[in-house]
Amino acid sequence: MKNKLLKTITMLSKGFLYGLILQMLLVNFSSIMQAKGQYKGIEEVTIRLSAPLLTIRQFFKEVERETPFKFAYDNKRLDQSQVIHFDSQSGTVEEGLITVGKQLNIRFRQINHIIDVFHHKKEGGHPQIVQEWDTVTGTVKDQNGEAIPGATILVVGTNTGTATDLEGNFTLEVDEGAVLQISFIGYQSQRVTVSNQTNLNIILEENHSSLEEVVVVGYGTRERKDLTGAISQINSEEITKTASLTPEMAMQGKMAGVFVSNPGSNPNARPSIRIRGVSTLGYNDPLFVIDGIPLVEGGAASGDARNQDLRGNVNVFNLINPNDIESISVLKDASATAIYGVRASNGVILITTKRGSKGKPKVSISSRYGVQNIKNDWDVMNTQDYVETYLEALNNNPAASPDPNYFRFYDSSSPEYLGNSPYYTDEWLNATRVKNAVIQDHNVSITGGNEMSNYAVGAGFSGQENAMYTSTFNRYSAYVNSDHQIASWLKVGESFRFVYSQTEEDGGAGLNTAFSAPWQPLYDPSGFRGYATPGRMVGDGFLSNVMVVPREIIFLPFLN
Repeated sequence: MKNKLLKTITMLSKGFLYGLILQMLLVNFSSIMQAKGQYKGIEEVTIRLSAPLLTIRQFFKEVERETPFKFAYDNKRLDQSQVIHFDSQSGTVEEGLITVGKQLNIRFRQINHIIDVFHHKKEGGHPQIVQEWDTVTGTVKDQNGEAIPGATILVVGTNTGTATDLEGNFTLEVDEGAVLQISFIGYQSQRVTVSNQTNLNIILEENHSSLEEVVVVGYGTRERKDLTGAISQINSEEITKTASLTPEMAMQGKMAGVFVSNPGSNPNARPSIRIRGVSTLGYNDPLFVIDGIPLVEGGAASGDARNQDLRGNVNVFNLINPNDIESISVLKDASATAIYGVRASNGVILITTKRGSKGKPKVSISSRYGVQNIKNDWDVMNTQDYVETYLEALNNNPAASPDPNYFRFYDSSSPEYLGNSPYYTDEWLNATRVKNAVIQDHNVSITGGNEMSNYAVGAGFSGQENAMYTSTFNRYSAYVNSDHQIASWLKVGESFRFVYSQTEEDGGAGLNTAFSAPWQPLYDPSGFRGYATPGRMVGDGFLSNVMVVPREIIFLPFLN
C-alpha cells in the first residue's frame, strides 16, 4: 500500500513539474513574439487617400486617422498649406512619404509609432525614409556565468521590449543610440546604450538589499513592516501633535480602515479599536507588538467569562508614553497571520519606541498643561414634566392597572402628589462634573551617537483628571537604551523601561442617577456627611427605595 501511494505521489509530482515547465516556455515564447510583433513598419501599413491633391496638413490627418502613426514636426519651419499631388490614392505609408518628401524636399524618420519630420540642409536632395530599428542580439548572465531566463529587456522611453529565453539569449530591433534597461527580480537593473554593437553580453549583479527585504519582511523589525500587505503608519511627529496620553488615542482618525472609539473623559478607560470592522462575535481587539514583543492583556481573548475578568477595567496601554514612540504601524490584512498566527486575525499594531542615532547629543523638551470642562447642559424634564409623561403613558395603555399604593404619588388630588415637589436634577448634574479637570504632559529626552554606538535617555510625567465624577491617572516613566556595533556581523543593544502609574476610581452613581427622579435632593445638612438619604416623607414616615409593610414588600422604583 505504501509503495503504491509513493508511486502515485511521484507520478503526480512529475506531471506537475512537466506542466509547469511547459507553461513557462509558452509564456516566454508568447511574450517574445508579442514584443517582436508589437510595431509594424511604414512599409507594411497601407492607406487610401481621399483625393489626389492634398495639403500637407490634410495628408498628416488622414494618415493619423487610418493608421497608428503620429507625426512630430516644427510648426514654424513647416508650411502645412503646401499642396502635394499623389499619382495613386492607394499604397503604403512609405510610398506616400516618399511622394511628399520629393515634392517638399523633406525627410522622415520613424521611431515606433512616431514619424518625425525633418528639412534637408541642401535643396534638391533626395528624400530619405529612415528605418527605425537595427537588430541587436545578446545574452544576460549572472556573476557566476549562469544564464538568466525571463530577464526583461526594455527600450527606455518606449513600450518596446522582450524577454530572454531559457539560455538567457534575446533578440531585439532598436534604433541606434537607444538605451536598453535590463532587469530581473533579485538583481540590480542595468542600462546599456546601443551604438555600433550587434551583440551584447550583459552581466547582472545581485541586489542584496532586495533579497534581505524578502527575508525580514514583517517580523517586528523597525525598518521593514510586512511590505506585502495593507499597512498604515504614523510617525513620532504626528503622534506628538495630539494631546493624547495613550497610544490608542494617538491613532484616532489618522489611519484608513482603523476605528478608535473615544471612551469619554475617563483617563483609565480602554478605547475600543477595530481594524476593518468587526470580524467575529467574540474577541475583536488587535494584537499589540511593542519592539517585537507581543503583548497579551490578561484573559482578554479567553472564551471563559471568568478568565476575561482577569483583564480588569484599567487600560494597560496607559503604561506606554506616546512621546517615547517612534512610529505606529498597523497590519490590516491576512498576511499578518503568517507572522503572528491566529492572534493576528483581528490585525496587528506594531509600536516601535525611540532609539539613538548618529550625531551630536540632541536634547528634546516638551510640556503641555490644560484643563477640561464639559460645556453642554442637558435639557431634561422637571418634576412636573416627569409626572405628566408618566400619566400620558398610563392613559395610552388601556390594560394598565396601577397599584394604588404608589399611584397616589401621581394623583393631583392626593396630599402625596409629586408634581408639586422641588426640582433637583441641576443639583445632581453640577455634582457629576469636575470643573477645570487638569490634563498635563511633560517630557525630556537626550539622544546621540557615532558610527559605532548610539544611545537614548528620557523621562516623563503625565497626569489627567476625569471631567466627570471622578477618576485620576498619573504616570511616571523613564527609559534608557543603546546600540553598539561590535563588528560587521555583531550588534549588541539593550533597552530598559521603567513605569510607575497611579489610578484612582471613585465609583459614583454617575449620570444614570443624576437623570433619574428629579425630586430627589442630593444634599441635606442633617444627613450623613451632608448628603440626603434617597427617599421622601410620606405622611408621618420616610419611604426609601424599599418600603416594608407587614406581610408584603412594596418596591418604589421612582423614589431613587
